[in-house]
Amino acid sequence: MNCPTCGAVFKVPKSLDSAYAKCPQCEGSVMVEPEKPTGKIPQARTLEPVSPPVRGKETWERQAPALRVVDFKDKLGSTKDASKQIDPNAPQPVMIRRDFRKTKMTAWEGDEDSEVAPPAPPPPVQHTKVIIGLSCAVAALVALVAWQLVSKSAVSAHDSNVVKPKPAAPALPPQAALEAASAQEYGDEVWSVMTGFCGAATLEEAIRFVRQPERVGPLMKAYYTEEKSWKPFIPNKRPDLAEFQTHQGFVVFNLEMPDFEQRSVAFEKMRDGFKFDWESFVAYSEMTWSDLRAQKPVKPVLMRVVMARSDYNNIDFPDPAKHRAYTIRDRSGEEMLYAYIPVNTDLERKVNEEMMNAPSLHAMVRVRFLEDAKSNNQVLVTDYVERGWVARAEPEAPASVLGK
Repeated sequence: MNCPTCGAVFKVPKSLDSAYAKCPQCEGSVMVEPEKPTGKIPQARTLEPVSPPVRGKETWERQAPALRVVDFKDKLGSTKDASKQIDPNAPQPVMIRRDFRKTKMTAWEGDEDSEVAPPAPPPPVQHTKVIIGLSCAVAALVALVAWQLVSKSAVSAHDSNVVKPKPAAPALPPQAALEAASAQEYGDEVWSVMTGFCGAATLEEAIRFVRQPERVGPLMKAYYTEEKSWKPFIPNKRPDLAEFQTHQGFVVFNLEMPDFEQRSVAFEKMRDGFKFDWESFVAYSEMTWSDLRAQKPVKPVLMRVVMARSDYNNIDFPDPAKHRAYTIRDRSGEEMLYAYIPVNTDLERKVNEEMMNAPSLHAMVRVRFLEDAKSNNQVLVTDYVERGWVARAEPEAPASVLGK
């Protein structure tokens, strides 16, 4: 039988029990074809079943035939067909592989009868038109940019030669203008208002120098009575400019009175000049301290006081867990009342915050007596109006007005 792997011819003994035979040349497994029937009854024999080879890696490596290098010349010389035999000593042809993307052909070296001619090389790509187009576009762009630069420079040179009027600076409000100014700029004007008020011959003339004359004028007329009439006075000396302070539109300094008492005075910067604050100058309150004791009003009364902490709880306010105790005095310290604020209220927190770093402070508060008050020197604080004695919207007041 013939080996399908190497083509070797060998004989298989009839006594072979297996369905596979081993090639003596390549040692490969060859299936044995069954014998053709001859009409004779073969002798009975016992065959052991042989399972086909398992297709696994280990079995394949074990049963795979060993490769054997066969010489090309020997292979051709071993054929029996004389038309296919070649001379072993003749030079063997060499096959050259062409590029199928271009020629789509295969030629043999030395084949002179081949009529296929090699393809002509493609013509070179012409980039001249593209380069010329790009060059023209770049040149046009450069010329446009240069023209714009020249135009801007010419306009700038023209504008620099033309004198343009500067826009007028916006007018600052009086408060901002005062904060930006120095004491040398406003010192003389403030002092002229001070001397004008102090030297006024009549009350009507003095009212012209105060702030809010429509509201404060009637208060001044009620304040200066026959017992306490208006009298002009002359300050002992003019304060130094270094003592002048500014705060949110006010100029403040200490004035030495003829009796050597130091009083804080405040001047507000208005559109028509400085105006004197008369209410903080005299510590004006809606009721005098003597009238407050005598009448015991149950409606709140505005008072300008010097406030300090106290620990006195008695009579009308005996429980310190319900009311926090304070003292309120007039400017001279001769008049004094005990004032109480409910504990754990916004009013108490506000006052404690204001007195955090100060043993006492100047403030405007509203006070009243209890309806069944037994004492004439204990009042309830109903409102903390403002810190300081200058009535204004801002929460803070100049330091000298606060008496610090």
